[in-house]
Amino acid sequence: MRLWLALCLLVGLAQSASAADADDCRLVEDRRQADNSRIVEACTRLIGQGGGNKEAIALAYHARGNAKHALKRYDEAVADYGLALALRPSTAALYYDRGNALKEKGDAAGAIADFDRALTLNPNLGLAYFGRAEALANRGARDRAVRDYEKVISLPATTRREQRAIQVSLQKLTQLGVMSLGRRIALVIGNGTYQGQAPLANPPNDAKAMAAKLRQLGFQDVAEHYDVDLRAMSDAIKGFGDRAAEADWALIYYAGHGIEVAGANYLLPIDAKLARETHVQDETISLERVLDKVRAARKLRLVILDACRSNPFIARMVRSGGGKRSAGGGLADVEPDGGIHVIYAAKHGSTALDGEGSNSPFTSALLKHIDEPGVDLVTLVGKVRQSVLGATQSQQEPWMYGAPSPERYFFKMN
Repeated sequence: MRLWLALCLLVGLAQSASAADADDCRLVEDRRQADNSRIVEACTRLIGQGGGNKEAIALAYHARGNAKHALKRYDEAVADYGLALALRPSTAALYYDRGNALKEKGDAAGAIADFDRALTLNPNLGLAYFGRAEALANRGARDRAVRDYEKVISLPATTRREQRAIQVSLQKLTQLGVMSLGRRIALVIGNGTYQGQAPLANPPNDAKAMAAKLRQLGFQDVAEHYDVDLRAMSDAIKGFGDRAAEADWALIYYAGHGIEVAGANYLLPIDAKLARETHVQDETISLERVLDKVRAARKLRLVILDACRSNPFIARMVRSGGGKRSAGGGLADVEPDGGIHVIYAAKHGSTALDGEGSNSPFTSALLKHIDEPGVDLVTLVGKVRQSVLGATQSQQEPWMYGAPSPERYFFKMN
C-alpha cells in the first residue's frame, strides 16, 4: 500500500511539472528542477523494489518519464515511456506523453504516430489533438493542423492545461489565417408541461433537437433543461450568465410559453399561475434578465425564442386596475443593446404555431438551415423566415431584433 501511495504522489508531481505548464511556473523553475530530480531518483528506487508488480513498475516508469521530460532529457523520457508502454500497451496518456517528448526532440513523424495511437484509444483526448496539431504544423501540414486545432476548441476543457490548449489553438488558427469560431456555449430550455394547462407537445422536442444540433456544430458547453419551475429556471440562467464571460458566443434558446405585459416580455416556468397581472414579476423570468446573461460574451450574444404561442394565461389574468386583461398576441417589440441579437419565432404582436409534427415550424426551419456551410447569422434568419412563411401559408413570420453587426457570424464555416 505504501508503494502505491508513493507512486500516486510521484505521478501527480511529475504531471504538475510537465512542460505544458512551464510558462505558468517560471518563478519556481529552480525548485521544480530539484523536485523533478528527486522524482527521478525515487522512481528509480521504486522500479528496483517493484518485484513482480507490473502495474506499479509501469506507473514508476511513467512518472520518471514525465520528470525527465520536464528536465528536458527527452531521449531518456522517450525510453521510459516505452518501458511503461511495454507493460501497459493500451494507455492513451502514455502515447500522448511520449508524443510530446518526441515532438520536443524534433521527431515530428514519431510524435504524430504516437498522438494517432493516443486518439485511437481515447478519441476525446483534446490535448492529443493539440499535440498532433503542433507536430503537423511543424511539418507544414497546414490543413490537417487546422482541423486538429478546431477539434481542440470544440471539446470541453476541465483542466488548466486543456484551457491553455484552447487559447493557444485559437491563436494558431488566427496566425494560420483561419477564421476561428471561438469558444461557444449555449443554454437550451424547453417547457411544455405547464401546471393546470394543456401541455405543449413540441417545446421539449424542439429543445432536445436544438441542443443536439448545437453540439454537432461544435458548441463546447450546451446545458439542457426541460419542464423547469421558477427556481430551476432562475438557477440555470444565473449559472449560464457566469460562464458567458469566458465565451466568445453565448446563445440562449427557449421554447415554451412567453407573455407580454405592459410592453415587457416574460418567459414562463411550468409552475407559473399568473392569477393577477401583479404576479408576473414574481412568477416568471423577464426577457430583460435573459438578455443581461448573454451580454458578457466577447462576440456573439444571441437569444432565440420559440415562445410566441397563443397563451392561455393572459386571457384569465386579473389586471391591477380591475377586470380581465384582454388577450394579447405574441411578444412585444424589443430593442436590445450591447450588440445583443434576439430572434422571435413570430414577429412581435403575432403568434407562432406549435406545429403538427415533432417540431414547431420555426425550429424545424432553424434545424434545417443552421448547419449549412458558409451561411452567416443574417442569411440564416432570412432562410428561416422564408421556410416558415412557406410552411405556414404566410401566417407566421420569424424576426430578428438588434442593431446590425459589422462582423459576420457563421455557425459552420465549411
